Amino acid sequence: NLIKYDGIFFLRDTCKYIRITGLHLQNTKGHGVFLNGNGISNIRIDHCTIHNCQSSGVYGYNANQIEFDNNIVYDVNNGVSYGFTWSPQEAISFSNIQGFKIHNNILSKYGKEGIDAKSGSSNGEIYSNTIITSLASPAFQWKYNHIGIYIDGFTNKAHDIKVYNNTITGYGGPG
Repeated sequence: NLIKYDGIFFLRDTCKYIRITGLHLQNTKGHGVFLNGNGISNIRIDHCTIHNCQSSGVYGYNANQIEFDNNIVYDVNNGVSYGFTWSPQEAISFSNIQGFKIHNNILSKYGKEGIDAKSGSSNGEIYSNTIITSLASPAFQWKYNHIGIYIDGFTNKAHDIKVYNNTITGYGGPG
């Protein structure tokens, strides 16, 4: 049984040198993939399809050297199972991640922001992603806030993050 913040894959303290590749992850009451804890490093998630997650497609917290590439992420972060009236995170959410790459992904149909590097994340790159913003599909409560890419200080300053060669289309919020 998943608690509300777990994911289909839940990597905790000191997980290292793990690759999740070529999987179809769907229908979770939490995140698709959840990285949470000290000492997590060298994780790669690639060539996966992640959808119908009540929270983020991937949420990383307190980790180093994370790569998220060549994935399709859609219909995520709708917050239904939380019993809240708001979505808890973002489609791809990296919080306090040092050394990361988010590239060559396709995102659509998500609540809140598409890609968020926040709360002390640093030394990262967000590039060559295709992000489709939308007000109507699905019509989540954040229908006015479908931001494509967000560099978010929140609790700690995010810094040294390169954002380039992304394509953001659709309607509903700023790129």
